[in-house]
Amino acid sequence: MNLAASHATARFGRALLGVLILAALSALAWWIVRTAVADQLALTAPQAALKVAPTNVNALVNAAEADIGRKPPALSTASARLRVAVTAAPVEARIYSDLGVVAVLQGDLRRADRLFAIATRLSRRQLPAETWRFADEIQQGEYPAAWATMDVILRTAPGDISARFAPIIASALAHPGALPAFSAVLASNPPWRGGLLAELSRQSGARGLMVAALAALRDTHHPAATEEVAGVLRGEIDARDYARAFNDWRSLLPSARTASRSAIYNGRFVVGAGEVPFDWTIASDAAGVVSLGEGADGTGLRVVPLDRNAKSPLMSELLALPAGGYRLGGEVRIPGVTGSQSDGFAWSMRCAETGQIIGQTGTTRAGERWTAFNVLVSVPTERCSGQWLDLMRRATLDDTSTSAPVLYDRLTLVSGQ
Repeated sequence: MNLAASHATARFGRALLGVLILAALSALAWWIVRTAVADQLALTAPQAALKVAPTNVNALVNAAEADIGRKPPALSTASARLRVAVTAAPVEARIYSDLGVVAVLQGDLRRADRLFAIATRLSRRQLPAETWRFADEIQQGEYPAAWATMDVILRTAPGDISARFAPIIASALAHPGALPAFSAVLASNPPWRGGLLAELSRQSGARGLMVAALAALRDTHHPAATEEVAGVLRGEIDARDYARAFNDWRSLLPSARTASRSAIYNGRFVVGAGEVPFDWTIASDAAGVVSLGEGADGTGLRVVPLDRNAKSPLMSELLALPAGGYRLGGEVRIPGVTGSQSDGFAWSMRCAETGQIIGQTGTTRAGERWTAFNVLVSVPTERCSGQWLDLMRRATLDDTSTSAPVLYDRLTLVSGQ
């Protein structure tokens, strides 16, 4: 690519980013003002106040913000009120910020730029002006300053505005060079970090960037928390990008570094071996019925065969197996019983996308000694990039001769069988 073409591409990318940010900014600025109006009008009556004192600044600004918040907004009336207010209070940042919002909604971006610049010089607590400042700093490539402005916004905003601000940040992060400075701000562990990361994980274009940002926190004083990683993984899983979610889970959590896509994680059922969803999840109504780490060495699974809906898994683990054939195997034992009997359970594998059962153990008979079991599993090439491995209750209590606890251990999955 020649230099001219490279510059043209850069200009196009900057212009596209500007359009995305400005579109989001318009909606965000309007929302901020309307939120403030809802709070203020609960305590004041600006229209009544203006009848008594037509030049009262607070009443003029409150009334103007109410005009902006209408559907459709009364922008001419709001602008007229704000011009009167600025004459009476020429150093009030809120007035210039509101005038900037009016300019944005009218499509006069140059005027908005001038007004927001005045507002931010007078105060760093005007959210529409600060949002505009952030957009300008991103477009100018001033990334440390931009993320410092973002910090001001997220600390100043009433309540949590992460959901509203996330699309703007996702657009900004797509700009080359923006990510390192963003990671540096995250490393200080600001109070809004968890909420914003959770919202960004829902932005499809930002998930890969979030993984990179969380990875950059690994050697800081505030590495990524488990729930922060889980938020990114949930976004990928909701998008059915199971392989990517598995790889990110393995790269971001130290406990998962030894995991393999073509194997069962924590097949010895150790407590605390990893984090969901790629480790075992016990159903909420199976607490006390299913227990991990029940062996003398801290391994093994213990299941009490209580009567239960056979269609609902007792416990599950999400997998991201490549298409192909596998052999699922393990060991089962029913201590304290005489002879051999059905364990009353089944290990079942289903496609996460469709629910199609692709492998399930038959009735396994066991007794005091450990007994091996296995079943062939075939992962199809389409619509099965993720799989759930479930422990199911096979039958009701009437179908078994005892309710003695069943033990499982050494669950394995071998490919190519």
